[in-house]
Amino acid sequence: MKLAEALALRADMQRAVAQLTARLKSSARIQEGDQPAEDPKDLIKQLQQTLVQLEAIVIKINNTNQLTVLANGKTLTEKIARRDMLKKQFSIFEELMDVLLQRPDRYSRQEIKYVNTIEVSEARHIMDETSKQLREVDTEIQAANWQVDLVE
Repeated sequence: MKLAEALALRADMQRAVAQLTARLKSSARIQEGDQPAEDPKDLIKQLQQTLVQLEAIVIKINNTNQLTVLANGKTLTEKIARRDMLKKQFSIFEELMDVLLQRPDRYSRQEIKYVNTIEVSEARHIMDETSKQLREVDTEIQAANWQVDLVE
């Protein structure tokens, strides 16, 4: 199995856990005299089995990411960490742009005037560079996901 297939399987299992959790919650407490839509004990059993399977696939994915060395000498784990930090940086600068682009809400000259201490163009340039790096790293990760076999 390729790593990309394992990642898709993990996503399916995560959705299944979320669905089972929701079904369990709706069946866990009912009005006196009513019957639950589903047997909570069966749902618990299904949930536990799915969590065990999910844990096993996550361990295999993590081991594969740690053992896979890319052409530049970095492991897949390092590239994923880099992608996560680029996403975080982009998000921070996106929020910063919201602040920088706020219109002044002064009603008279006596009110306090606020000015930007960072140029919008500078922040936009950083966002553009971050976005470019993010695309490159993500492409490298995606390519590896379809080439690498899952470590058993």
